[in-house]
Amino acid sequence: MRIGERVLIVGAAAIEIGAGTRVADDVFLQGGAGLRIGREVEIGPFVSVAGGGRSEIGDGAILSPGCRVLTGTEVVDGSGLTNPTVPDDLRAVMRAGVRIGARARIGANAVVLPGRSVAEGAVVADAALVGHDLEPWTLYAGRPCRPVGRRAAEG
Repeated sequence: MRIGERVLIVGAAAIEIGAGTRVADDVFLQGGAGLRIGREVEIGPFVSVAGGGRSEIGDGAILSPGCRVLTGTEVVDGSGLTNPTVPDDLRAVMRAGVRIGARARIGANAVVLPGRSVAEGAVVADAALVGHDLEPWTLYAGRPCRPVGRRAAEG
C-alpha cells in the first residue's frame, strides 16, 4: 500500500485500505459511516470520496484524477438549511452508500452521486455523471451517463 504525503483523511478509524492500493497526493478521503477500499485500487490525484455515508471500492478499481464519489449531499427542497457551518438539527442532509465494483473504472472528473452502484468491470467515461446504478462490464458516457458499449469481462 502506498499513500501520498498530501492525502487528507477525515475519520481514519472508519477507513480500511487493502494491500497493494495506491492513493496519490491531493486526495480527500472521508471515513463517514465506513469506507472500505479493496486491494490493488488506484486512486488518482484530486479525487474525493466524501459525504458521510458508507462506501466500498472493490479490488482493482480505478478512480481517475479529479473524480468525485459522493455519499451524502445537502437536500435543497427547503426542509433545512444548506450550509455545513450551521447546527446539524437545522440542516437537511441525505446520506446513502456508494459501491464501486471490482475492476470498475471511474473516469477523470466524473461524479458518482449518493446511493449509486457501479457494477463490476463497468467503465464511466471522463466527466460523466452517475445518477443511476450501472450494469457490469458496460461502458457509460454523458451527463447523465448512458450505456455506449460493452467491455470484455476479465478472466
